[in-house]
Order: sequence, then structure tokens, then C-alpha cells
Amino acid sequence: MQQINDFEQDIEIRCYSQRTKKSYLFHIKKFLICYHNDLRQENILRHLNYLKNKGYSPASLSVARAALIYFFTHILKKPITINIPVPKRKQAIPKVVDKAVIVKLIQATKNLKHRTLIELLYSSGTRLEETHKLKWEDLDLVNRLVKVVNGKGSKERLTILSVGIINHLLDLQAQCPKNNPYIFFSSQRPDTYISSKTVQKVIENSCRKAQIQTKVTPHVLRHSFATHLLEDGVDIRYIQALLGHSSIKTTQGYTRVAKTNIVKIKSPLDTLDLTENQNVKTNDNYSESKVKTNGES
Repeated sequence: MQQINDFEQDIEIRCYSQRTKKSYLFHIKKFLICYHNDLRQENILRHLNYLKNKGYSPASLSVARAALIYFFTHILKKPITINIPVPKRKQAIPKVVDKAVIVKLIQATKNLKHRTLIELLYSSGTRLEETHKLKWEDLDLVNRLVKVVNGKGSKERLTILSVGIINHLLDLQAQCPKNNPYIFFSSQRPDTYISSKTVQKVIENSCRKAQIQTKVTPHVLRHSFATHLLEDGVDIRYIQALLGHSSIKTTQGYTRVAKTNIVKIKSPLDTLDLTENQNVKTNDNYSESKVKTNGES
């Protein structure tokens, strides 16, 4: 179908991520199956309602909405003139694990490449799709930085690199096949990187060995990275930059799960110098009822 070919060429030029391309293509094809002879904007609303009734989540509906608006605007050259509501998403609480679980997970991972992978996911807060494609040239071992080249939304950013991981990275580099630029190289194909499914399987296997009952995923490690930094007193604006969030509101979600130690928070009264009042005498005969309040509480 010519419209699909036009879409694939157009989105390729715009340098969208592979994940976005795949998702958009799925929803556009689904729409065309139903409405290929009736490409009216009103049918976008009908299609989204159909997907909602089929049980699609608000997040999936948002992707479908974006895909169809893209299709009408850029491929059909029909700018949207009707209101297409944005599906309201539930504000899910980020899933995190305690530091003790992270320790068990890492200690149970004996394979050097797998251990370094888990350490990097947690210590730098990178996403799965960012991590397994990292190249050696993306690391600055001197300044302990990781350059994320193709982040979400094709954004580039810097994040931190743990001191404790550097020796493991150097050992891993010594094992890397010649001419392979990727840190987490594939054992089956020496010229490329491990798949995202392999990354997930590595974590699953380590959880099983460590007898961790909680489900741990690459994104749980990212959530834990952000939450633990917040608990350690790192400014939320720095955490926003490390994670690559466009909006501070996204990062603020971690304040709902961070176990801030309120015992360390000082009352403003404790910051005042009241030494001259240390000898205030208590009047045992004082009665609150004697105070005229004029109706005030």
C-alpha cells in the first residue's frame, strides 16, 4: 500500500526511534484495515473508542492517537481540525527495590558482562534501549560520565558512572571482540550488541539465583537509581537531568516513594537563638481560662 510506504519513508527521515516507528506502523495499519475507504478525521475518534472498549490502556491509546495524527498530518496532508482528547493516564507509583535487594542481585551475578550490565543499569539510571546499545566511545572513565546518544525522543544527555564499575568495565573491554564498538557485545554475533530480551533474561536469572521474589526489570533499576539518589539528598533537578526527563513533574513522581528521613529535618524554631529565655519561670497557678480570648481560638 502506497500510504504505508510513504509513512515509512517519511518517519525514517524524521529520525524517530525504532520503537516509535514500530508502534506507529502497527496503529496506522490497524486503522487502515477498518477505514481504508473512509479516511475522515471523525473516524480517528471512532477508532480510539473502539480500542478503549477492547481494553487498551491510556498509554497505548495515547500512542495510537499520536500515530493517527501523524498519519493524517504528514502523509495524507490533512491537518487535524477536530478535537481529539488526550487519554488521561493514571499516575502510577514508580516500582523500586531497596538497596539491600540491589546488593543481593549484583552479588548473585558471577558472569562479568552480566554483572557489569546490571551495575550500569542501576548506577547510571539508563533505560534498557539506551544501555544495551552503549559503545565504548560513550564512556568518559576519567570524569566518570556516560553519554547517552539516542535517548528517548532522540535526546542526548550525560549521566554519572560509578567508581566501583570502572575496573569491571576495563576487564570487560579486554574480553571484547576486535572491531566491536559495543560494551555489551553479543557472543553469537561478534559485530553487534546483545538484544533487549537478553538483558531482561539476565536480570531474571540473577533474581532467581539471589532468591529475590520481587520482580526486577531494567526500568525498576532505573526507578531505584532515581529514588535512592533522592533519599540521599540529591537535588531533584539534577536527577531530572540524569534521567533525561523533559518535565520536572515526571521526576517528582519519585518523591512519592522516597523514604525521606524526617528525623533529620529541623523545625524552624530550632534554628532560632533563644538562650536569653532559658530561665523562663512557670506559673503553676496559671489558668488558660483566665485569658480573655474574645471568642478567638
